[in-house]
Amino acid sequence: MRARLLSRRLPWHWLLPVLLALPACVLDGRPDHWDADLPYFTRMGERMLSAHWSTTFAHPKLQAGPAQLLVFGAAGRLGDALGFAPGRLLAPLTELAIVALLVVVVGRVVPRGRRRGAARVAVASLFVLLQNPSTVYLAGHPADAIVPLLWLLAALEARAGRTGRAGLLLGLGASFEVWSLLGAPVLLLAPRLRDVCRGAVVQGLATAAPFVPFLVAGPFRMFAFHWQVRSGSLVSVFLAPDTPFPWTWRLAQGALALGAGALVAHLARSRPASVALVPLAVVGVRLLLDPMSGAGYYGVAFALLALVAAAFAVDFVAAALAPRRAGVAEGRA
Repeated sequence: MRARLLSRRLPWHWLLPVLLALPACVLDGRPDHWDADLPYFTRMGERMLSAHWSTTFAHPKLQAGPAQLLVFGAAGRLGDALGFAPGRLLAPLTELAIVALLVVVVGRVVPRGRRRGAARVAVASLFVLLQNPSTVYLAGHPADAIVPLLWLLAALEARAGRTGRAGLLLGLGASFEVWSLLGAPVLLLAPRLRDVCRGAVVQGLATAAPFVPFLVAGPFRMFAFHWQVRSGSLVSVFLAPDTPFPWTWRLAQGALALGAGALVAHLARSRPASVALVPLAVVGVRLLLDPMSGAGYYGVAFALLALVAAAFAVDFVAAALAPRRAGVAEGRA
């Protein structure tokens, strides 16, 4: 009896996902796992925290925002000061923060009821078991997990008419990576048009504000970058592999993703699951039309949103079956 009571009181929605994530945090912090974009973003973060901060965005390759650079740069500086590899600090900080944010977000967006606790444990644990926090960290792109989580929160705030908060959350995502701008369709879940307009203004200001000092003080060449079309992506059917894919094409890709999100927002706005379906539509179209869709970390955002949408689906099916089960139970009685 005491063991059962203890089991009920333990915060399993926190304990299990965190315990599952810990081994990868330790392994990923090793110096031999320090590759991909991790060293580059750390160097750029250290530059942003130096007297040469105004030149941070002088090279087109840098596609991360100030918030990510702040975290990576601080880890690099602290690691150097204490005499250990930055990854020893950055791996657990990044991966456990993603897991914790996921648990919080699922607890907020999934409908209230007996199944909410199970949904928090299941979604976060599956996300960890699929190695998603590790994947985005090792790639140097934690935004592929953080941004969709911020979109979910923004969608929840927009449905409640708090579009100012929603716009701030979308802007915060853009300070990790600017593709968070594509989350704008969640604002269409707001009850009134003026709420949507207010949220859009706040999103624009919150997105631009962290970049303004760099735009004013030094060379800013982020939008001069060209991606290379990967073989196997849908884009490679129309453009030969290794063809440059500039920001002008990114804008076209983004416009189609925004259109998909707006359509789903219009069709599903009355449903609680719209908070997951709108971001899922945006990310789905973005991935479908992305020249880099073969990169492993690109699919993490879609996997995360699909898991949250599945929690809504399970809740919907269970609620639909409940009257039928009640009827069967009455018939047996």
